[in-house]
Amino acid sequence: MPEKMGEVIDALRSAGSVAPLRALLDSLVTRHALAWGPAIVHAEQPEEAAADAPPVQVNWSEATLEVPLAGRFLAPLTAVMRHVASVTLHTVWDAADYRTPGQGGEFYRAMSDFVTSRALRFGLSLPRTAHCRVGFATSSAVLADRGQVLPLIAQVQVFATHLDELGRALLHSPYQLSPLTSPLDAGEVEVLQGLLAGRSTADLGLALRMSQPAVRKRATSAAEKLGCVGAHQAAARALHMGWLAA
Repeated sequence: MPEKMGEVIDALRSAGSVAPLRALLDSLVTRHALAWGPAIVHAEQPEEAAADAPPVQVNWSEATLEVPLAGRFLAPLTAVMRHVASVTLHTVWDAADYRTPGQGGEFYRAMSDFVTSRALRFGLSLPRTAHCRVGFATSSAVLADRGQVLPLIAQVQVFATHLDELGRALLHSPYQLSPLTSPLDAGEVEVLQGLLAGRSTADLGLALRMSQPAVRKRATSAAEKLGCVGAHQAAARALHMGWLAA
């Protein structure tokens, strides 16, 4: 059972089939008491992957897998999973609304996908295996309960986002910012740090003595500076780039 982010990286690097990926995901779900259900990993050919692809994709290139870990900053697995387990959606969800772009914010695509697929899932590309579609055998009762399933949709997306951002940070791709210089100001770091720790906008407003709109403004500013679709992706990117305390 992995206890460090390096062990997760090693497991992804060594995965030559779907079995070790399934075992890795099951161990994380069990260890952190997530209600996703057992992992279902299906290897796909490129033409299959293109059809009905999950909106959230994790892409690790051959170059990413070859990056040495010695001397690199690796966020603790506990910080990643704390963020994953705490994220939720405080909203009244009308499935029709989330078919309209812009209504669902950062989680719009994942929520829209759930409406049609009725599954928690993401795509995972590792060069040493076929493209994989990762899903979970979530209880039908949970899937039918709006209050229970909303947080799970967000959790799975945030988990996949962390995997993707970790790969990008390891590679330092051209579209990433310099790992040595953070573009975030102190206020933006405070907000992202709070999100990473599982604090809600209301909690952060009280702690920082700010209105909730002011907190959201800082979060939006951070996401824009980092080229992210929302504050949770920004928190993941900043964490793996070493700009947030873990």
